[in-house]
Amino acid sequence: MPEKRKIKEHSREGKVSKEEIKKAVTKVSKKKKINEMKLPLPDKLIFLLVGFSLVMLGVWTVDVSVSGMLTQAQLEKIGIHAEGVATSGWWQRDLMTQYHIGLYLIIAGSLFLISASIYWIVPKEKKEKKD
Repeated sequence: MPEKRKIKEHSREGKVSKEEIKKAVTKVSKKKKINEMKLPLPDKLIFLLVGFSLVMLGVWTVDVSVSGMLTQAQLEKIGIHAEGVATSGWWQRDLMTQYHIGLYLIIAGSLFLISASIYWIVPKEKKEKKD
């Protein structure tokens, strides 16, 4: 804003040409456009955290189920029959079902992150205002 005031004062006195005024005005308007294009960080951060959380939850689920399946296989090698069940205290689930749920979570989280990234990268068309 101080630049505009200086330009007006100098143009009244005849010290600044019209071309210099146009350059200064376009410089100020370009700064405003750049500031308007920035997306707020919290919106992006929420999307990234949700996608990353889904992927990490899926990886953890796959890890737990594969560990259980390997333990079950090792016990059966020495002659002990053990039924592999993943439990958290509230629910029980077959290890193979747990493994596939983990894979689905990884796929969903990855697709979520990819689609959010594409949404931010691809330029959006602006609608022209009618006068």
